[in-house]
Amino acid sequence: MIQCFVKRVYKDSFAVDHIPRLVSASNIRFDYSKHTRVLHRHDNLFEILFVRSGSGSYVIENKSYRIQKGDLIICNAGTLHDEVTEENNELWTYSIAIENLKLNSDLPENHLISGKVRPVIATGNYYELFNTMLESIFELLSSGKGLVEELCHYQMMSLLCACLCLINEASDSESAPIDDSALTMKIRKYIDSHYTEDLSLQSISEKFHITAYYLAHIFKKDLSYSPMQYILRRRIGEAQTLLITTNKTITDVAVSVGFNNPNNFNIQFTKYVGLSPREYRKSYTQQKGGK
Repeated sequence: MIQCFVKRVYKDSFAVDHIPRLVSASNIRFDYSKHTRVLHRHDNLFEILFVRSGSGSYVIENKSYRIQKGDLIICNAGTLHDEVTEENNELWTYSIAIENLKLNSDLPENHLISGKVRPVIATGNYYELFNTMLESIFELLSSGKGLVEELCHYQMMSLLCACLCLINEASDSESAPIDDSALTMKIRKYIDSHYTEDLSLQSISEKFHITAYYLAHIFKKDLSYSPMQYILRRRIGEAQTLLITTNKTITDVAVSVGFNNPNNFNIQFTKYVGLSPREYRKSYTQQKGGK
């Protein structure tokens, strides 16, 4: 028999007056596109994604990251994120959404990492641990059996502790700081505040006193797609949120996110999401009602 003892008393990483709550778990396979979630953010929760297999690209705020098997992707609350489906190679991920998290640190609520930590972290030798935990959470939650919510809660807490171990290691590494483009960040923030308006490459470039060519070059270098593609993805992502969280008509949703032509909205939404706006809303309602 080999017996190991706890050698020291640990300090709790979580604020005692906040109990993190698991909101959802997703199994996102490369051969199932009905749940394509375009550029979006969540203000009151954060997401953890784990690459079970395959590779691809993922945009977080104003930077594109190459991702591969074993990578952990952390999206704090309020962080814009998007899967660049055009660059994916049989990408298969697990994802969980969590709310009401507060660490015993200076980080805001529902923030798991600081801005100094790279949001894509390789799990390395801990791949099987993360894969098993996330697969178990998803399978239990999707089973709908009694008491699974409590079981999933404690598995989620174990997962969060494992994430913190990796984050601490990443914070100590030399590659942890993010080399962001200050100009790209300013441009992206401007678009985020005006994407429902009639923006053009020319009008944005004039705003920042640069040529349209230079604007397109630096933007695509950092985010993997052009400013106009970003605007379109931003509108589609917000439309998805409105479709599943409000009772607005599809036409009203289209106008709200900057589409003056409802037919064009339907075409672009279907192209990026894989379902029409009506089908997307119906699919989400059926799933939510079935749980």
